[in-house]
Amino acid sequence: MNSSAQSVIFIGLRLLQPNKNNFGSLTVLMSISGVVLGVAALVIVMSTMNGFEKEVRRYAIGISSHGILFDRTGKLNNWESVQTQIDTTKMTQAISPFISQGAMVKTNGKIKSVMLEGIIPSLEDRVTNIKKFSQDEAYKSLNNGENTVLIGEGLASDLQLSIGDDFAIMVPQWDERGHFTSPSFKKLHLIGFINTGMADYDNRILMTSLETAQRLFLAKGSISGFRVKLASAENAPKTLRQITQSISTDLSIIDWTEYNYQFFQAIQSQKRVLFVVLMLIVAISSFSIASNVLLMVHKKAGAIGILKSMGATKLRVALIFLFHGSIIGLLGAFLGVFLGLLLSLNANRIVEVLGELIGRQLINPDVYLIDHLPTWVRGSDVTVIFLSCLLLTIIASVYPAYRASSLHPVEVLGSEN
Repeated sequence: MNSSAQSVIFIGLRLLQPNKNNFGSLTVLMSISGVVLGVAALVIVMSTMNGFEKEVRRYAIGISSHGILFDRTGKLNNWESVQTQIDTTKMTQAISPFISQGAMVKTNGKIKSVMLEGIIPSLEDRVTNIKKFSQDEAYKSLNNGENTVLIGEGLASDLQLSIGDDFAIMVPQWDERGHFTSPSFKKLHLIGFINTGMADYDNRILMTSLETAQRLFLAKGSISGFRVKLASAENAPKTLRQITQSISTDLSIIDWTEYNYQFFQAIQSQKRVLFVVLMLIVAISSFSIASNVLLMVHKKAGAIGILKSMGATKLRVALIFLFHGSIIGLLGAFLGVFLGLLLSLNANRIVEVLGELIGRQLINPDVYLIDHLPTWVRGSDVTVIFLSCLLLTIIASVYPAYRASSLHPVEVLGSEN
């Protein structure tokens, strides 16, 4: 490092030291504080939004697998043959047939619209997280008795049902022409609960064996479709299309990216808007740094005149004040990232404590799909935030640095500050 660069760094750091006039030190502290709060807010918001997106994605895949292959009519006949064709493609790691159809539950004077799903437990366990969601692995008992069923915890609470209770289900019926006929009523026996953590699912799901669902819906050996597990979730859309093109049966597809599609899109839109809004706060704080540097230029006008009279070039003077402003921004960005990371990693606990203090649940699962505050700190986001803040600070320091370099020694020499 040459002497010119050393002098720029030395003087730039020297300007940060407190002086007898505490006002200058206070303005530096306020400038740094503004950047710290803006950067910390950005890190926390981005981490929280990423956490929501990751959690919903994990639950969506855990509930419905990487993708679904289904028949648009709702009834896929000869499904064993179709499953063999899908297995032959060797593009899937696991496959599970299922039936899914709407019904009505009537119990304890209440009537609720529900989604009844029929599964083969041993196969479903390979493509979804049913083992994790089912209390005491009650799903394994679905094949051991007729008309046994699992129910979402939210739905069970609403209907005031407990394990061992019997309740009636109303199943819609259609004739061969597709006309609605009188519904049939069946009695189901509750053997366990399902708790996925997603209120929208837990408040409407009933799960039984595939044979029981076929009998309830008069499906006569048909199914609604297949849930499939693939080698890579990221390549799910492409792989599912390749599977449908490789088999003779015409099937439609839904991949995990389409589960809660509007929710994912809303998160992305909110992330972009919040990033711009909070970056404006950082920009305002950066320009307060510019005001601080301008004030420093005014106070040190005499010293600048002496430097120039001693042979300092305009560029060196400009670099001194540019470096001075950049150091303030660097300190603010670094401390802001540190504070943001600290709060992000403890965000869920902080929300729990605040909820206990005010006596209410801050994260309503009926609104946010999950009952806690997840965070996911992405290194790329933190890097973009840090570099953006630093760039804004440098840009804000350009004009004060130019003003300092434009001062003429003759005009300011001998002035006292």
